Amino acid sequence: MSEHMGGHRRDSVMEQTGHLNSFQKALLCCKYGAMNSLERYFRWHGRLIARQPAMFIFLSVIVTIVCGLGLIGFYEESDMTALWVPKGSKLRNNVEWVQQNFPQQLRFNQVIFKADNVLTPEVLQEMFNLTVRMREVTHDNQTWQDVCFRVPVVTKPKCFDPSQLKYLSLFGKRRKRDLDNDDWFEEDFELDDLTDETYNHTDVEVDDECQDFKMPELSFSQIASLIPLAERIEKYGFTPELADEVSLNFYPEPYCSLVDHAPTVCYEESILELWANDGDFDEDSENTIVNLTTEEIIESVNTRNLSGIFLREKNFKNVLGDISYNESGHIIGAKVATLTWVGKVNLTALKQFGSVQRGDIIDKYTFDYEGAMIEVATDRNNLGKGVEIFVNIHRMLFESMEGQVFKDIGMLILGYLIVFIYVLIMLGKCDCVEQKVFLSIGGILGVAMGIIVSYGLCSAFGFFYSAAHTVMPFLLLGIGIDDMFVIVQCLNTLSEKEKSKSVEDRIGATMAHAGVAITITSVTNFIAFGIGASSSLPALRSFCVYASIGIIIIFSFQTTWFVALLAIDEYRVEAHRNGCCCCFIHSNRIKPDTQETRSPGKTAKVFKIIAEALITGPVKIGVVLSTAVLLVIGVYGMAQLKMEFRPEWLMDPAAEVTNWYFAHKEYFPSDGEGGQLYLRSVNYSENFLKLDNLINNLEEQSDIIKYVDSWHREYKKFAEEAEEVDWENITEEYFLKKLTQFLYSPRGAKYKNQFKFSSNLECGQLAPSVLVSSINYQHMGFESASEWVPAMDRVNLLVEDSNISSTLMDNNPVSTSNAVFPLAVRYSNWETDKVIGSELYQNMVSSLLAIFLTVLIFLGSLRGACIVIFCVAATIIEVAGFMHFWGLTVDVISCNTLVISIGLCVDFSAHIAHGFLSVSGDRNQRVTSTFTKIGPAVLNGGLSTMLAFILLSTSESYVCLSFFKIFFLICLFGLYHGLIALPVILAIAGPLPQVIEVGPEDVDEYALYSRYSVPESKGKTKGRSVSICREAPTGEDDDEKKG
Repeated sequence: MSEHMGGHRRDSVMEQTGHLNSFQKALLCCKYGAMNSLERYFRWHGRLIARQPAMFIFLSVIVTIVCGLGLIGFYEESDMTALWVPKGSKLRNNVEWVQQNFPQQLRFNQVIFKADNVLTPEVLQEMFNLTVRMREVTHDNQTWQDVCFRVPVVTKPKCFDPSQLKYLSLFGKRRKRDLDNDDWFEEDFELDDLTDETYNHTDVEVDDECQDFKMPELSFSQIASLIPLAERIEKYGFTPELADEVSLNFYPEPYCSLVDHAPTVCYEESILELWANDGDFDEDSENTIVNLTTEEIIESVNTRNLSGIFLREKNFKNVLGDISYNESGHIIGAKVATLTWVGKVNLTALKQFGSVQRGDIIDKYTFDYEGAMIEVATDRNNLGKGVEIFVNIHRMLFESMEGQVFKDIGMLILGYLIVFIYVLIMLGKCDCVEQKVFLSIGGILGVAMGIIVSYGLCSAFGFFYSAAHTVMPFLLLGIGIDDMFVIVQCLNTLSEKEKSKSVEDRIGATMAHAGVAITITSVTNFIAFGIGASSSLPALRSFCVYASIGIIIIFSFQTTWFVALLAIDEYRVEAHRNGCCCCFIHSNRIKPDTQETRSPGKTAKVFKIIAEALITGPVKIGVVLSTAVLLVIGVYGMAQLKMEFRPEWLMDPAAEVTNWYFAHKEYFPSDGEGGQLYLRSVNYSENFLKLDNLINNLEEQSDIIKYVDSWHREYKKFAEEAEEVDWENITEEYFLKKLTQFLYSPRGAKYKNQFKFSSNLECGQLAPSVLVSSINYQHMGFESASEWVPAMDRVNLLVEDSNISSTLMDNNPVSTSNAVFPLAVRYSNWETDKVIGSELYQNMVSSLLAIFLTVLIFLGSLRGACIVIFCVAATIIEVAGFMHFWGLTVDVISCNTLVISIGLCVDFSAHIAHGFLSVSGDRNQRVTSTFTKIGPAVLNGGLSTMLAFILLSTSESYVCLSFFKIFFLICLFGLYHGLIALPVILAIAGPLPQVIEVGPEDVDEYALYSRYSVPESKGKTKGRSVSICREAPTGEDDDEKKG
């Protein structure tokens, strides 16, 4: 161009922007600089790709292969704490400390039997048959006896029976000694001396368990004190009370020698315990159960409470559900009964090989054995008529959650197929040459390649994948398809002059228009996800990182891979080659008339009719009122929206464990979350009374705590039964001495698993220092986060107020938090419920602010940016409000979607606003023009996004259903605000246009078209309206100037 023309333009721009203030000039210059630079770059970018499309296709494939190698590091995370709890938080530190130092060893397995009445012979026999089959499970030479959690039972000593000791025989044996010995009563008496004379006449059987049994040395006074016990055993049997007395009065010997050979049993719990004998189901038990009548069962349930397995009293109502009573309060039936088996992790194998299931702590041997248990427990072939079972083997829970990630892979494939058909219809024409089969396939393939690259990069950088990420391919597909529509539509709406140029120039012009538009949407989406990536919640952060990287990669592939394919397709069309078979050339093909090509299609005509209706006064009033009503409803629903997440929502709805969970919740509603109080490196003698107060305070919280099973309370009772104790002045030595005695007693044996010592605990010896101990408690059953979050906070507050001190002196951040802390499996989720609201609002406000600034820069109009952000905010509010009416809550899944929806909502509004600013005329004319040109593309983008998610509506997965509901609302309200509310608002109070008049010969160099620009009709002036850095006067003002 000549210097004269260039100088004229600069003078014209300066003259037309002279009246603007500094802020307006800065905005317009930012817009002009950014937009002009982007258009120039993308014009050069498009021309470069069109010259060498094969090279860019090859490079795209190479990048996909190289980055795809990062999938080697791909891993799925199902650990609730790793998903929902921020790193460095107190709760996460406590969880990690427990996993490292005191891992949970017990494995809970249960089968619920359901029938019209389970207290019948038929159902009890079914339960007994399953018990027998589970005991017979063998895997890798391991039996249930090898993997179960064993507890000692209170039974008559097997290797030493004090009832066989007779005072006269003892005295007769002593008469052989020197009766003149002054120390006769003080001399130790060796019970080995009785072997020949006494035990040869007893009924004690010497079996394998008693082969290494050796009689301890006792004083004569101790032997004499055994005689009353022998008489009580002969008269009343070996009762639990008698066992406690022996542990108190005959410790350390002979009790320690006896307890080392005391029998243990696998921990199994059921109503069948009523008919067990001496700690097991023997032949007599089997015969009894087989021959039971309904009357005998009902009588036993109402009159007996002694467990034949553990030989202690227990409340058997806890293993029955939906119990029926008669008028006198006696049980007459129950609909469910439970069979429970408790296994134990092999800690040696766990240390050697590590955990074999992510999110769970389990060794490979126990894992394999539980697999065999699943096969037996879920076998319903011989199940009686009218009997249902619900199975929960411990490993099932995590397997159910892991399976959800890839369960809907078939739905993903079908979704891609539907979108492909839609793209094929919308991109191509009913013409052998103009159809776009391979271009459509290539575009879908480009999205898939972008997903592979983004997944590979995220995996390489160590970001995990979770059930919340399941919808990611659908999201990226919708965004990628939208970019495809933009690029192809810009190609179809090129001016007559641009269409007459070479393929290289046409692709350059297309990218000059489309590149800016998809850059705006990609940048806003990236910012929305980038803000979410700053979240402290690991699952939300990982999701947003995957999404933000995915959006940038999809943008890169659509502007390289797809543009290269588009250039090749244009070369094909120019050569009249068939769209399906490129080898076939339509040499006689007649090119459609140029005027016909440029005439608006049916869709444009429909949108023009709608636009003309929108600018009428009554419709404007109706739209404003309906928008206000929707906004009010959205605000109300948003105020009612709950912050709540339940882990069971992530479970496979068809899984066995899911059915068990809901059955357990229905029939045992008062059973809440079980938790533990962990005490680490505590001086128990100094903190004994503080711990006592803490336990009392917890037990007083009857509205949130169902019970506290405290070894501390039982230890205190045990010690006080033997002697009076001044608990304020006990020494650590006294505490440890009594602790050993207590843990080896029948009463305290069950708590031994709740201690970890610095060395092995031995009966009769001072206990080693206690590294960590735990106290079990159970919450009441809660209905919502409004109940369980305050309950967790109250427990934490009670623990903090206990002021129990620790002796830890190291600098390990995991181990230097409080000496005592509460922990439960679901505390991770409850902690998330506590912070998810603030995280959501913080991310949304930050995203809206960042996107507002971005839109402000790209649009160069403060009023336009404010209107766009209003539409985006209104859409988000209405989506959140209608989530409540659709039964959704704010959780990590919906939080992810709401954050990303901000970027998607900008797409619906920013294009309209950008086009509105880029045309001249009065507001109504500009709305009509913009709506006619841009409306179809916005509608296509919304529909393609909706189609990408449509199949998720048929899923049973909570994650997929949540995404479908939220994205359906986003598309619905986004399209409403973008295509209905926004045009009306712009027609009422839209900003002035940002255009000047330049000659048609200068358009290519200085014009800043929107991506949807189409040629002006011949009836217009010779000059063209071109966006630059100023707000030009309206059409009426132009007429005045010309006049």
